[in-house]
Amino acid sequence: MSATDQSNAEADIQDLRWERACASADVTPDEPKAVTIDGHEIGLFRTGEGLFAIDNVCTHEYAYLTKGLVEDGVVECPLHEARFCVKTGACLHGPATRPVATFAVREEDGVVLVGIPHA
Repeated sequence: MSATDQSNAEADIQDLRWERACASADVTPDEPKAVTIDGHEIGLFRTGEGLFAIDNVCTHEYAYLTKGLVEDGVVECPLHEARFCVKTGACLHGPATRPVATFAVREEDGVVLVGIPHA
């Protein structure tokens, strides 16, 4: 990452409002967690690479991704089996064609915090 990219990333993080989502223990590799913060339906996923937050609703049809199968950092929609990377939100397999949104996430003192953009 260049110095400019790093500076932009830090500025982006500073523009977020950090909201409590749940206890850290509520999100395990076997059990993702669905939360709603300011109208954003967010899925929290813990993998071997860390903790990730994505839009919890499939971009193909309305289904909660936290109800789907999660394997190797990929979640499969329970409705029509579209697959999304929990780290990047990228759509890896149709029928969906659009990625899901991602959210900044961090853990502090046993609590998961999600970065919500200022309105």
